[in-house]
Amino acid sequence: MTLCDTSSRRLAPRAAARRTIEQHKKRVVENEILFRDVNERLKGVSEGFGDVLPEFDIICECGDAACTQRISMTLDEYEQLRADAKQFAVRPGHEFLDIETIVGDHGGYLVVRKDAGRAAELARESDPRAAQ
Repeated sequence: MTLCDTSSRRLAPRAAARRTIEQHKKRVVENEILFRDVNERLKGVSEGFGDVLPEFDIICECGDAACTQRISMTLDEYEQLRADAKQFAVRPGHEFLDIETIVGDHGGYLVVRKDAGRAAELARESDPRAAQ
């Protein structure tokens, strides 16, 4: 066995770890996108009530597929959030700072924006409002 063969074997676990990290990041973004889609439907239901409901609840849009925590906001706040396809509303402590940055703190929830890279691309590409 040559020295090159040995070094390539040492790199294989690192490459596998990088793939695992990238898969994790992708899964987090896909979960956030799913929650955004659900919240778009909740917004539609809330709009049906007009002035009766000044605030409505959405599901936390964090990357944890098991999270079901609620976030209350006005329709105007929701529209501001959705103005940027890379933004998501999460409960404090639910942010994934390896793929997103906190850009707003509204007390009961944070607004996070996907950082440049594949996470931001996925968020933009899957924006349900892009086709409107």
